[in-house]
Amino acid sequence: MRSEPTTSAFVRVFSTVSKIDAKPKIGTKELARICGAVRTPVLAIGGINRENLPSVLDAGVSGIAVISAVTHATDMAAAVSELRTLWHRQREEGERAGAEHLYR
Repeated sequence: MRSEPTTSAFVRVFSTVSKIDAKPKIGTKELARICGAVRTPVLAIGGINRENLPSVLDAGVSGIAVISAVTHATDMAAAVSELRTLWHRQREEGERAGAEHLYR
């Protein structure tokens, strides 16, 4: 029996200080290409913060993982809350605009 992956994760979408030895960053253009090419949910990792989260979501990811955006914040709880708000707001706007296919 052959099994297929259920999730695809791509490390270092952007530069990050959390993992100095991480693979080279791929950027949102390549991330969007990958999201469009695979049938599994894509999780974006690496250097994601409140400023670049909209472009990551526009690439079509299903989820994100952050470290520095939270751990380097003065108020970590507020940073998490802000990221969650941005995430939900952009997804709702995308769904209203007919882009629900981006958020598998």
